[in-house]
Amino acid sequence: MKTRHKWMQYKHMKRFEKIRSHLPETELFDKHTLKELIGKYGDVILKPDDGRRGRGIYRVSVIDKKTYEIHKESKKKVMGKGRAYEYLKDKIGSQKYLVQRRIPLATINSRPMDVRVIVQRKSHSDVWKVTAIVVKVAGKGYIVTNIERSNGTIMSFKKALRKSSLKDYSYHSLLSKIERVAIRSAEKVSRLYSHHRIFGFDMGLDKKGYAWIIEVNRFPMMSHFRKLKDKTLYHRIMKYKRS
Repeated sequence: MKTRHKWMQYKHMKRFEKIRSHLPETELFDKHTLKELIGKYGDVILKPDDGRRGRGIYRVSVIDKKTYEIHKESKKKVMGKGRAYEYLKDKIGSQKYLVQRRIPLATINSRPMDVRVIVQRKSHSDVWKVTAIVVKVAGKGYIVTNIERSNGTIMSFKKALRKSSLKDYSYHSLLSKIERVAIRSAEKVSRLYSHHRIFGFDMGLDKKGYAWIIEVNRFPMMSHFRKLKDKTLYHRIMKYKRS
């Protein structure tokens, strides 16, 4: 079982009641599931099952009864519903893909943002702890918040919240919510990886401040935290790694 893959992680995490409601509905991509989820939500994301760093992601959204918009990187195409599946299938080829409900993420200057949450445990402990949080903001015109792909921005959670569409929400309440969901998720997903001690969760806050688990990273990059002027969070992660 290739437990590093997103589909296996999703199916495993969906078994647990306390985190199930924080997972955007996801299916293996085919003609039927695309039609089903876009009919249900009007806006979906297609992503490779084993993809990393925002590669190969498509957004498909309904324009009207006969037309879809397909958005990849900073480019958009408009086409009829009938042609859309064949176009996507041609681009994807034989690669295993997922289709996932797109969460309407909170924004900064109309650009979507998500939250990278690092959760760790010490070598002789089963207690998981959130050690670092940073916000990634997509570059102009991009659907992915991956900084390298979209020329996006990194900022602290507090600063991002102040600038965001959620600025009127309580900082402490949102932070507590994110930490609680991330720790519960680490406790559950770690059952797939018994000796693993660090996870990076990409989490989204929607326009009402609800926390969603968009992706689980077993080997999260540290570059996000090195880019912050204040290196406190980076040093905390590294200290936990050595403990």
